[in-house]
Amino acid sequence: MKKIYCLTFSILLLASAGSSAQDLAAMVAKLQETVVPVEASSKSYTPKITFIQPAVVRYSYDEVDQKGNRTNYAYEFNLSDIDPYAVREQTQKDIIQVVMAVRNKQKLVKFYKNEVVQAYDEQAAIVAKDIENARAISDIVKKAIAPAEKVMAGRLKISGYDAMVGWLSTNVKNVDLGTRSFKQSLAKADKVGSMRFTQVEADQKSSTEEVYTFNLADVNVNSIAYKITGNKFAISFETLQKARYISLRKNGEVKPYVNEITINTNSVDEARDLKTVLALAAPLAVEKVKADMGTVSSDKDALQRIKTLTAEVSVGNKQIAQELDPQCVCTFTQVEKDPKTTEKNVFKFSWVDINAVASKIDVAGDRMYVDLAVNDNKKLVMHTRDEKFNGYDNEVKLYVPDVERARRLKFAIDKAVEKCTASFKEPFGADANPWIRANVKNVSLDEITVNQALEPVEAGNNNKLKYTRKEINSKGSGAEEVYEFNLSDLNPLSVEVEIKGKWLYVTAETEFKGKIIKYYKDGKIQPYASTIQFAINDVEIGRSMVSALRKSIKALKK
Repeated sequence: MKKIYCLTFSILLLASAGSSAQDLAAMVAKLQETVVPVEASSKSYTPKITFIQPAVVRYSYDEVDQKGNRTNYAYEFNLSDIDPYAVREQTQKDIIQVVMAVRNKQKLVKFYKNEVVQAYDEQAAIVAKDIENARAISDIVKKAIAPAEKVMAGRLKISGYDAMVGWLSTNVKNVDLGTRSFKQSLAKADKVGSMRFTQVEADQKSSTEEVYTFNLADVNVNSIAYKITGNKFAISFETLQKARYISLRKNGEVKPYVNEITINTNSVDEARDLKTVLALAAPLAVEKVKADMGTVSSDKDALQRIKTLTAEVSVGNKQIAQELDPQCVCTFTQVEKDPKTTEKNVFKFSWVDINAVASKIDVAGDRMYVDLAVNDNKKLVMHTRDEKFNGYDNEVKLYVPDVERARRLKFAIDKAVEKCTASFKEPFGADANPWIRANVKNVSLDEITVNQALEPVEAGNNNKLKYTRKEINSKGSGAEEVYEFNLSDLNPLSVEVEIKGKWLYVTAETEFKGKIIKYYKDGKIQPYASTIQFAINDVEIGRSMVSALRKSIKALKK
């Protein structure tokens, strides 16, 4: 029964559309009869009405003055664009006109003078013989608007993504504006959803070729709009969130990425149709691109995808070689070369520390990359530059040649963060105290060594601990510092990783920052402290140390 209802409804729609087209044609025919030649005191007007399917009226007239000088004027407008409440009779000295204004004052009326396109206008005007004739013309125009709207609403019968892409490729056309011309083409590119728009703008002296590559999935449908500049009518659209995902080559030269494209058209209706189909195709492209990503079964699968996608990239005269170790705790190497210099950067980080939501595709000029952001913006990425430890960073940039590679890389990164977080296992058991003490050990960096040890004050007491620390550098040894404290006095929420220059520490404070930690320097008692910190030489150890201390403190507080 449902199928019968659907079929009946479709038949009714078709019948309604056909009826509206017939009504509109009849009204335009009546308009052709009603618009007649007009004689004014000093000029005469000889009109002509032409109906251009599906709903466009071309009104032209020859204006002849007393000397016999003839000027031709013409308006082209779609009746569905006319505001019925803004159709009015207007007297100008010895002539009466029927003025028809476009809704929302949009400049959708194409205006010609002697067959040369002038600036687009927001209204058209028909010269009438007298007030009765003007009223008759107004009445016909008002009655024609509703069937014109129905005809326009049902005119594009395009179903399915592939059909829409085919239609767009066929209907992006060349535009000739007299002194300037635009040769334009739109074609499918290599990846799902990607398109290549080529535009050659030429005048009598020169020409410029621009080639844009973009993905329909990135188009912000709410940004698709008419763009009218003088006698040039176009549609423009932006990417979602104005992201600079559109690559541009100008006369063969790579230019910085952009976030907007403008396609010129020959008429308002041509622009209207492009606008409609683009708005329909973009959401379908999103689904197509999403399906093309496939599924990720494990952390190894995700990491192998990342490794494959982080290949060498050329940017101008620079080459960036990239290699990623496909592990949840990974090493990522970038070697950047130009004709004069070479720089090697090595980053070590854990995918567990990466914030998938904050990581994003970004652009700097003609460089595109996926920016890996660390959770809470913490500096948990170990960075070595030209074989020398450079400290800790809170981001890593993975460079890509285009947005399609970037899109797939971002997808794999999201999955790597998810899978590595799910598979992460802490290196300590139920009793974390032995592991904590074993990993508070000597650390060396830039000719400085920190000797440190953590041990129980009393045998068998895991709560009361003594932390001993001494710094040694090229000039000799510093003072020996000793801290005595109870783990149960520490605030578990205060335990965190802290970066000071190139040094990484795990720090903790007492509850309410109470100064209850006994502190000695070279055996001499000092003022009580409220903070304890351990030097660590590995981010992984630091993360696990934070977790182990928090769990141990909470267990002792029970």
